[in-house]
Amino acid sequence: MTEAADLGRTSDRRVTLVQSGPTTRAWFRTLRDELAQYDYAEAGYYASFRSDRTNGAFAYLNPARHSIRLFVRLEPDDDDHLTNTPSTHHWAERFPSVFTVRDESDLQLARSLIEKSYARARTLI
Repeated sequence: MTEAADLGRTSDRRVTLVQSGPTTRAWFRTLRDELAQYDYAEAGYYASFRSDRTNGAFAYLNPARHSIRLFVRLEPDDDDHLTNTPSTHHWAERFPSVFTVRDESDLQLARSLIEKSYARARTLI
């Protein structure tokens, strides 16, 4: 296997969250562990929290090397830390706001926003 073909693989297992770095991977583990009551899944460029009670995902997390964009089912004016999603029309209807985790101190707020997003998503089904 060439080096280029091997990129993104470790021990014949696909590495998820390819844009994340060691710090953001640790933040993902913390959120996953603290929110274990919800289903958690990772794909190549994002992770999601979901539940059967919300008819699918209620929060998406998009990592970068030193930050995580958290897309939630909350309106931007539901919390001072939320901003309008930069996403397209269809995505923006479902996930109208985003919060950026920039350091470890933001994790508690991210957890709170994920829990609020779950509660909002339950009212929308």
